Amino acid sequence: PVVRIVQPAISQTEKATHSRDQAIANAQKNLARMYDIATKNNTPVDVIVFPETTYPYMIVDNNLPFAKQLGVKTIIGSMSYRAGKFYNSLAVANADGQIEKLYSKSHLVPFGEYAPLGGLMPAPGNLTAGDGPEIINIELAGQDLNFAPAICYEIVFTDSLIPNKGNVEPNVVINITNDTWFGKTPGTYQHLDMVRRYAIESGLPSIRSNYSGISAFVASNGKIISSLPIGVADYLDGQVGGDHMTIYRKIGRDGWMIIVLLFALCGAICIRVQMRKD
Repeated sequence: PVVRIVQPAISQTEKATHSRDQAIANAQKNLARMYDIATKNNTPVDVIVFPETTYPYMIVDNNLPFAKQLGVKTIIGSMSYRAGKFYNSLAVANADGQIEKLYSKSHLVPFGEYAPLGGLMPAPGNLTAGDGPEIINIELAGQDLNFAPAICYEIVFTDSLIPNKGNVEPNVVINITNDTWFGKTPGTYQHLDMVRRYAIESGLPSIRSNYSGISAFVASNGKIISSLPIGVADYLDGQVGGDHMTIYRKIGRDGWMIIVLLFALCGAICIRVQMRKD
């Protein structure tokens, strides 16, 4: 299946406003720009992946008109609202604009997405954490694709993307993020390196859609197959494969910590025995 990553690279000044009418106008304008990028050259693709918080409207039901407009399976980041709570979500919608799956971020950013310490400290966001890691199945070009969703820095947490209990293993990680606030600083490159590190640990390739860059296809050995630079509004087509089970993923982080501690304990015992002999 051919995957298209869209990198909007729309500046904050083009989105932010204190006027409701202007905010709606900006949202419509920016959606039109993203549509133009996503349909550029009229090249057929099987799925389009948009970054975190790309969709400018709140998802309140199972409809995503933008996906119907594109006419292709769409994965997009958006805020969602249900049962009186707000979430930072990843939506999977079919070509008819129906949302088939909604995954919500569970590792929220303290002070940015929620107020820690029981709300004693102020925060601009008051989001609710999702239910945790899961594997999402979608059909592309007649094939089943199982992917582990990761929103923003969830990719950093080693054991947070794949459920501990489950019979289905993922083929790929889809990481949607918005690193606009990093700009052209080491933080942007460091975040991408975390994606590469996870690919090596897990043996899973990654599809990374970043709002302002760096978007990339990352192989299961951590190699960057292709990428879009920071600040460039464009699309990137690619295919993923080569997923394999690694010892690290099989044992898990906690298992490796136990092994490290056992080696340390054996080393300490050997040193102590040697010191007594001397």
